[in-house]
Amino acid sequence: MRANGPTYIQSIELAVTPKQEAVLLGRERVVNHIYNACASRALRAVNRLRNKPGYMDLAGKKDKTKADKDKLAQMKKDEGLTEFSLNMYAIEVLHHFPNSIDVHTAQNQARDAFKAAEKVLYGKAKRLRFRPTDTPITMFAKEESRGIILREKDWTVNWRGMKLPFRKPVSEFDEYQSACLADEVKYCGIRHEIIRGRNRWYVQMARKGTPPSAFRKHPDRIGKGTAGLDLGVSTAAVSSDACVRLCNLDPADRIYPPEGAHLSGKRPWREYHRPVKAGRERACLQRKLDRSRRVNNPQNYNDDGTARRLRKGGKREWHNSKTYMNTRSELREAFRRERIQRELGHNILAKEIIALGDRFIAEPMSYKGLQKKAKTPSVNRKNGKANSRKRYGKTISSHAPGLFRSVVNRKLGYFGLGILEADPKKVKASQFNHLTGKCVKKQLYERWNDFDGRKVQRDLYSAFLLMCVTGSLDAVDIEECRARYGRFLELHDKEAGRLKKLPKGHRMRWYVR
Repeated sequence: MRANGPTYIQSIELAVTPKQEAVLLGRERVVNHIYNACASRALRAVNRLRNKPGYMDLAGKKDKTKADKDKLAQMKKDEGLTEFSLNMYAIEVLHHFPNSIDVHTAQNQARDAFKAAEKVLYGKAKRLRFRPTDTPITMFAKEESRGIILREKDWTVNWRGMKLPFRKPVSEFDEYQSACLADEVKYCGIRHEIIRGRNRWYVQMARKGTPPSAFRKHPDRIGKGTAGLDLGVSTAAVSSDACVRLCNLDPADRIYPPEGAHLSGKRPWREYHRPVKAGRERACLQRKLDRSRRVNNPQNYNDDGTARRLRKGGKREWHNSKTYMNTRSELREAFRRERIQRELGHNILAKEIIALGDRFIAEPMSYKGLQKKAKTPSVNRKNGKANSRKRYGKTISSHAPGLFRSVVNRKLGYFGLGILEADPKKVKASQFNHLTGKCVKKQLYERWNDFDGRKVQRDLYSAFLLMCVTGSLDAVDIEECRARYGRFLELHDKEAGRLKKLPKGHRMRWYVR
């Protein structure tokens, strides 16, 4: 399954009969069972390894020699925490389910369980999560000619005696899908999704090369020059010689079509579709689920509404009504719609940003660190109450800034480019002032820089400084800042005026208040 070189995924819906769907659902349960079994075995190996004398001291050593690394690898091998040992265990588990799935698909689940256990071992994850039996997943094969096979003669997917044709004939494919069929297939997989309460099945083909995008047909759509990117948890500020812009990463807060967007008569852009915010809908469904859970399971709650504590080794019993199951399906559908709108909005915004330059500079950002609670408690100076230790977990979940950064990097990678990362300790784009050459710390609520009476928006100015970073990416070129500052102020005032004209109550107006 390891694919060398650039790879992209093409997804096509399959036509599945009720009998075939029952078989696929059974195979999906087998795949989830194999993953959980391998994950449980790997987790036990991790616990034994941590309790092994000398392992923690050797693993915490900073400067490890080759002998130390070989000793750690041998300890992992002795405890059975290797991908090969989990592959062999997956085959043993598969013997209990004859005529279900192939060996290669089972070994892929062992590989995923091994990677999840390694994250727990190295401290990159706190716990290893197991899959519920009804979790929709993607079942991948290792090679194009093994396991799940694509037959181009009749355009069907064959998997252990089951033929699954495409839902639409190849002659009715659009221009993009038809161009993808010309690239070589590395391996295939079958993806299960639940859309509006119905099971939908797709074949996902990992193809060699890059997707046939509009930039490949029209190379002039990618811009020229240097642009600075200031990526926050909910916004993206970009500054170039042609445009200065501050955008919200939530597609529901962006007004489409954007000014100057390229429109095609044959295939108009999807910016005309205004996404609907699903936050209120999700909150109502979650409260409804909680009420239903409490009514149907009073034995698990105290009279004051708190959950009852269990004895050591005890296990709660849950009884779910039909209303509860239907509400849970509605909540899953709300999350799915929000995910699709967010991915679509990120791709549209990434295309607009890429058209502004061919060299993008940004500062690295640890979104995992921002999701965690604050380590030290603080007190509100106004009322004396303790402030919440929560930080940006919900904002990052709804705006997905890490996903947006990866989308921009992926689209730039089609041309051999990528986002260049400046040294945050030396550049300090959010604090530096090129007029005085000094750094001044600001509070989060301070959205404007005051340069001798000249107001400049903080995020846009940070993007401007990143645009003027030197070639070594460790300092701001003050001479270049002075040369470009006049043009930046013109574009800055235009963007600030656009944001101030947004409807009252719009989130982006907070950044220019």
